[in-house]
Amino acid sequence: MNKIRYILITVIIVVVLALGYISTITSYNNFTENYRIPHSLNEDYYLYKKYSKYAASNNLIQVIGDSVIWGHYVSEDNTLTAYMNRFSKDKKFANMGLEGSYPIVMNGLIENYSSELRNRKIIVGFNLLWISSLKHDLSGEPESNINHKKLLPQVYPKIPSYNPNIEDRLSAMISRLLPFIWIEHIKMNCFKEKNFYTWTIEHPHNAITDYFTGASTDAYILPAAMRLDRFDRQNTDWVEIEKSMQWKFMLKTLSCLKENANDIIVLITPFNTYMLTDKSRERYYSIISNIKEDLSGAGINFIIPEIHEKKFFADSSHFTSEGYRAIAESLLNSNEFNRFLLWQERL
Repeated sequence: MNKIRYILITVIIVVVLALGYISTITSYNNFTENYRIPHSLNEDYYLYKKYSKYAASNNLIQVIGDSVIWGHYVSEDNTLTAYMNRFSKDKKFANMGLEGSYPIVMNGLIENYSSELRNRKIIVGFNLLWISSLKHDLSGEPESNINHKKLLPQVYPKIPSYNPNIEDRLSAMISRLLPFIWIEHIKMNCFKEKNFYTWTIEHPHNAITDYFTGASTDAYILPAAMRLDRFDRQNTDWVEIEKSMQWKFMLKTLSCLKENANDIIVLITPFNTYMLTDKSRERYYSIISNIKEDLSGAGINFIIPEIHEKKFFADSSHFTSEGYRAIAESLLNSNEFNRFLLWQERL
C-alpha cells in the first residue's frame, strides 16, 4: 500500500512539474500582434490549441488556412493578417495558418484543437490548389508524402490517398489525447524533436547532453519567389467539386463552425490564372461558379479578392508581400467584408 501511495505521489509531482514547465515554454507573452506558429513547430498542435484559445479570449478575428494564410514567401510582418492589422482601425486579426493545412487537416484542427471557437468571428481561407489535381485532393492513388497525417480521419471516412497500417492509425488517434500532445510539444521545443534512441543513432559522436539543449531555433529562411518570366502556362486537372474530398471537408468544417454560433466568411484566395492555359482557366472559373453555388446554398458568406497583376504572385497560389498588401486593401475596401466586420460580438 505504501509503495502504491509513493508511486501515485511521484506521478502527481511529475505531472504538476510538467504542467508548470509546459506553461513556461508556451507563454502568452510570445503571442505578439503578428505572431504565427513557427515553421519548425508546424506540427505542434498543443501550441496551436493554446494560440487559438488566446486569440478567442482576446477577441481577435482568427484567420484559418494553409501556407497562403501563414505566408510562405514573406516574414510574419508581411502576411495577409499583418497588413490587415496595419490597415484596420478597430479590428485585430490572428494568423492561424499552418503550412500544409489543407481542408481535411483544417477539419481535424477545428474538431480537436479549437474548442474555444464559439460565438466568434472567423475568416476561413480556401486555396484552390487543393482541388487542382487528384493528388492534392487526396482522392487519387495512395501517397506516402502527406502533411499532418495525425489530423486525418483514421477510421471514417476513408481518404483514398491515405493508407497507413493499423499501428499508425492507432498511434495517430492516441496522439490527439491531451497528455500526448503535451509530450510532442515538449519534444519539439526542448528535445531535438526526436526520441532519444533515434537521436543517439544519428549523432553517435555528440555528447548526450546535446539532446537536452532544445529543438532547432533557426530562423525561417524565406524561399525565393518564382521569376515572372517562368510563369509557364499549365494544364490543370481540376477535380469536380461534387467529387472532391477536400471540398467535402471544407463544407464539413464550415458547418461545424456555424453550429458553434460563429459568424464566418470564406476567403477564396486568388489562384494564379496567369499560369493556366485557356482551357484550364475556363475550368477554373467554372469551379469558382460551383463553389459560389455551394456556399450560397449553405448560407455561408464568401469573398474572392481580385489580383490584377501577376507580379503579386510568388507561385501558383502564394503571394509576395505586395500581393498580401493588395489583398488586404481589397478586403478592407469591400462593402461585403466590412459588413462582416461590423457583426457585433456575442460574449
